[in-house]
Amino acid sequence: MEAADLAATVEAARRFATEVVAKLVGTDGRDGALAELGSVLAQAEELGIIASAIPEAPGHSYGVWGADCREEGATPSLLLLEQIATACAGVAGCVHFAGLGALALQSATAPASRAAIGITNGLWVARSDGETPGPVEPEAMLSEQAEGWALAGRCCFVHAAPAPQAFVVYATDGQALRPTVVPVDAAGLTCTELGPRIGLAA
Repeated sequence: MEAADLAATVEAARRFATEVVAKLVGTDGRDGALAELGSVLAQAEELGIIASAIPEAPGHSYGVWGADCREEGATPSLLLLEQIATACAGVAGCVHFAGLGALALQSATAPASRAAIGITNGLWVARSDGETPGPVEPEAMLSEQAEGWALAGRCCFVHAAPAPQAFVVYATDGQALRPTVVPVDAAGLTCTELGPRIGLAA
């Protein structure tokens, strides 16, 4: 990305943060106006701030974790996230996870344009006794079957922009963690909706 293009993109993110995101959190509610979160993220998608797996979409190349970050590195995405986090770190987190979902879909053959991403798999557990965190049993497991791969287990706290078409779950095949794309209508999949949240109310 040329320096002038990067500067213009960062400026667009700054305006979005001050004109749109700041209004979301400038309320009396403990987490801001959460009913508006979907609209705010949709605007970020339209502006190309959120990456997309669709090549024709505004954020495909240069949105947060867009396709070009594979060659250009993390700096452009981090600069955009910095602008949004100035207004609300929680919304920046939503944009970050939406971008990670899109980036995972760009590497997959799944026919989805928007994915929720689950980045935890229970491989490490924090300890309150001061000891070093240690490994625990993974919560999502992949196994090879005659008809293909099977995914079993669970993934807690999956991060999503509105209306995901797939989930990206990091599951282990016994040797390594692998991103696995699961369509939202996959057989055997059950989800518990927790409602919109941006993490301001711990």
